[in-house]
Amino acid sequence: NLSLEIRHGRLTREEAIERLRVAGEQRPDADIDRFCAYVDISRRHFFEVIERFRNPEVWTRDGDAWRIPDFLVDDWAWT
Repeated sequence: NLSLEIRHGRLTREEAIERLRVAGEQRPDADIDRFCAYVDISRRHFFEVIERFRNPEVWTRDGDAWRIPDFLVDDWAWT
């Protein structure tokens, strides 16, 4: 969404990066839980399935965490 705001001239790149830094990670846990209940799968199975679609050209594994090299926010707390 931030990239669209930049594209439409409503935010500068710097403003968007600052918003990203302030907001942090926002995983939609409640929505994931509702989806899993709807299709009758566990959260574990959900994450096993979506992990197959992670783009290895974008993400790299660093110990227990996945990271995006040269990410816009240098001090991002990867989990």
